[in-house]
Amino acid sequence: YKVFENVIKNKYAKTKIHIENRCGSIYCGGQFLISTVPQMKELCQYIESDNLKLHIALDIPQLYTSHHVTPKKCDGITVLLHELKEIRQYIDGVHLWGKRISKGRRIAHCGNFDTYFNYDMKLKKAFLDSLRRLFDDNQIRNLVLEVNSQNEDLFSIIEDLNKAGFTYI
Repeated sequence: YKVFENVIKNKYAKTKIHIENRCGSIYCGGQFLISTVPQMKELCQYIESDNLKLHIALDIPQLYTSHHVTPKKCDGITVLLHELKEIRQYIDGVHLWGKRISKGRRIAHCGNFDTYFNYDMKLKKAFLDSLRRLFDDNQIRNLVLEVNSQNEDLFSIIEDLNKAGFTYI
């Protein structure tokens, strides 16, 4: 990676390079290098020791999948975000999306936080509070919302973030 970063940075000095954590997929056979909190912490040790410019684009639903945390487990949802606080300076992007039940299964990138948390407003609030605490360091991050359903779902996620105290520039 170091060779790749040097080539890119020499040619495009202002380029930001991110790696996103991934986990589950409907595709078979693939394994991902960065899925869990311990793997992200290990990556950050390499970033630090090799003085790399690499940052993490944190996919929160993928993180929950990798740790087998479901919308029914409140402590898992908040504990994982708390564990990331020690490496938050390396998190430069946040990838969020909803899930919605369709034809008996939960479909990613559809719905909003209400449908993601099965309309458990206490759990949704716990998630948003934990997310706000994770990123209460005044660092500017990129927000990547991937919502392939209706505009109302996208607007709902933005409104929930607004109500939780997030600001945008």
